[in-house]
Order: sequence, then C-alpha cells, then structure tokens
Amino acid sequence: MHAEAQEEKKAARQQALGEIAKCDVMLQEQTQLASEVHGLSNKLTCLEASLTKAERNAQSLKKCAEEAEAAKQAAERSADNKVRQALEEFRFSDTYRVAAGGDSTYCLYRFAKTYKDTNPHIVANYEEFISEYPSEWFANVHVHAPLSPLEE
Repeated sequence: MHAEAQEEKKAARQQALGEIAKCDVMLQEQTQLASEVHGLSNKLTCLEASLTKAERNAQSLKKCAEEAEAAKQAAERSADNKVRQALEEFRFSDTYRVAAGGDSTYCLYRFAKTYKDTNPHIVANYEEFISEYPSEWFANVHVHAPLSPLEE
C-alpha cells in the first residue's frame, strides 16, 4: 500500500509538473501577446498624433488657399476699378475729345478695347465691361477715329 501511495504521489507530482509547464507556456505566450499589444498601442498613438498633425496642416493649407483666393479677387477688383477710373478720366479728357473731333465716346471705346487686347487679365470680358456704359456712347463710332494712348 505504501508503494501504491508512492506511485500515486509520483503520478500526481508528474501531473502537477505537467500543468505547471503548461501554465508556464501560457504565461510566456500571454507575456509575448502583451508586449505585442503594447507595441501596437504605441504605433496607434504615433499614428493618431500624425493624423492630428496632418489634419492641422490640411486646415492651415485650406486657410492659406482661402486667403490667396481672397487676395486674388481683391487684386482683380482693384485692377478693374483702376481701368474703370482710367476710362472715365479718358472719356472726359479734352485732349482726346478734340483729337476725335469731339467724339470722346469713340476714344473711350478704343481705350477700353486696347485694354482688353493688351491686358486680358484686367478686363477679362470686354463686352460685359462695355455694357456697363450707355449704348448711345457707341452709336456714332468712326472707323478712322484716333487711337487711344496705348495704341499710339
């Protein structure tokens, strides 16, 4: 009986050692998985930081683009206003009224056309620009009238 108890004790001990070995393997696997999870967590944190930075950069670029577009539109409005002012001053210029035989309208027409031909970025749509002036201004356009200062 004593030998039988010894045998059972030995078998139980072997079984316990086997269970301990299994637990040790599972513990090593869990430790490795925990390490991998920690590494992935660090990578995720870095990716989130990169994404946040990219979003800020995108917002900054969008703001720059909006500011550039606003500046472009302001420059176009300013250029158009300068042309309009020059046309008005030219229209009422005694020098060109006399040169055109009293027809300042044609001088205005030629001046505006010259701007259209030489500065399309300033007066992009000449017909639309001219349409802002009364049509009777252009009723008596002379074919051989003097050129504008830009064409002389």
